[in-house]
Amino acid sequence: MTEDKDRIIIEMQEQLKQLKEKLEGQKIIDERLLRNAYRSNLGSLQKKARSEVALVIVAMVLSGSSFTLLEFPAAFIICTEIMLLISLVATLVIVRWLPRMDSDLLTASEGIARFRMAYVNWIKYGIPVLILWIAYLIHVVLSMESLPMELKYSFFGGCAIGLVIGLILGLKQRREIISRSEELLEQIKDLRG
Repeated sequence: MTEDKDRIIIEMQEQLKQLKEKLEGQKIIDERLLRNAYRSNLGSLQKKARSEVALVIVAMVLSGSSFTLLEFPAAFIICTEIMLLISLVATLVIVRWLPRMDSDLLTASEGIARFRMAYVNWIKYGIPVLILWIAYLIHVVLSMESLPMELKYSFFGGCAIGLVIGLILGLKQRREIISRSEELLEQIKDLRG
């Protein structure tokens, strides 16, 4: 009878050992999946941030050339280019806080948290500047005597449509970036255990 109990205990210990090995293997696989998801999300976030930098550069080139062709005052063109340059520098500073792929998790977590906070706060400065710029644009267009009133209304209509589309796309992009950064912070938290 004692031999049967010993044999059963030994079998149970073997089964427990095998179960522990399987669980450790599962933990390694889960960690790999989490790391791959983290890398994928970080890569996507970096790509979106780089696209914003490219978009500001394109806006600088197009606005400068378009407003020059439309014979807008030089002061307005210079103010627009300065505003876009400040946006570019701010975006570059914010993007700089994103961690590299090979960063340790603590550094990555701090960088993503700083990036997210700066990105969330950027709208507090961007929207008031945009409102001032729009007011200046309206003033400049209305004071351009060479433009007939119908053309001014058409210009404002096009600007309003562009503003609405830009705001929708910009706010969607902002929401995606903030959401992606929150996902990354959660993934890092899971990876750190």
